[in-house]
Amino acid sequence: MWTPDEETDEACDAAYDKGCVTIGGRRLHTRDLDAWTVTAYELADLADQDEEFDPNGMESEDRLVRGDLDVALAWAAAGVCVVQQLLPYPFGDVLPYGPIGNQPAHSGRA
Repeated sequence: MWTPDEETDEACDAAYDKGCVTIGGRRLHTRDLDAWTVTAYELADLADQDEEFDPNGMESEDRLVRGDLDVALAWAAAGVCVVQQLLPYPFGDVLPYGPIGNQPAHSGRA
């Protein structure tokens, strides 16, 4: 499932909205792995995503994560579970991102 953006049409937006659910106070389409990933990054609140980030100015690497890393990792793991459920049985290996045919699964578009 594609994350709607300024280039998607109304039909895509409507299909996305129809499949959305509210999980942990956040509304997302469960098949949109990008949405799970964005949520995980927001919850972790990583310092290196800031424009002012200077790795040389960090007193401690512990300060790189300003949010709740455990909760962020739980969201990321949930997104991976979603993708695993979309893969055909009996797939149980690593799904490399490089091959074009695999990229929809990584982006929640499978």
